[in-house]
Amino acid sequence: MIKEFIKKGKKDARMQISDIEKKNLTSHIVAIDPFRKIDKLDVDRVIKEKEEVENYQYERDKPGDVTKE
Repeated sequence: MIKEFIKKGKKDARMQISDIEKKNLTSHIVAIDPFRKIDKLDVDRVIKEKEEVENYQYERDKPGDVTKE
């Protein structure tokens, strides 16, 4: 179980980008801007990068009886 945890990580550890944060990231994109598609791709890339970050919390994510040491 511990080896599997180390190899795969934990799905709950992935950062979740809220809809509000996504809206804030796209708020600068104007509908009539000819480069809005490029801006949208940049925002999507940033969101994907943020969601790839894993944030482990010991109490939440510890596998079984593993200690901090």
